[in-house]
Amino acid sequence: MRSDDNYFSAPMFFNLMIMEAIFALSFAVYLIVKWPNINWDMVTYVAAVGMLLLGIIMQPLGKVFWVSFDVLIRPVTKEECIG
Repeated sequence: MRSDDNYFSAPMFFNLMIMEAIFALSFAVYLIVKWPNINWDMVTYVAAVGMLLLGIIMQPLGKVFWVSFDVLIRPVTKEECIG
């Protein structure tokens, strides 16, 4: 056990950062490609559904990213492996 019960609160932060980056990048690409004929109704619905699906898909990956980051910053000790 690496920490207390709040150890996996950080994946929510990583998950949110990754999701917002994906959304911003895809939104910018869509705007650049479709300018000036942008279908704002489609953008609204696709963005809402996309963020919901992306949140579900990214939840396990957020945990993996967090554990990888934590082990990079604070390497695993022998005491943690015996436990």
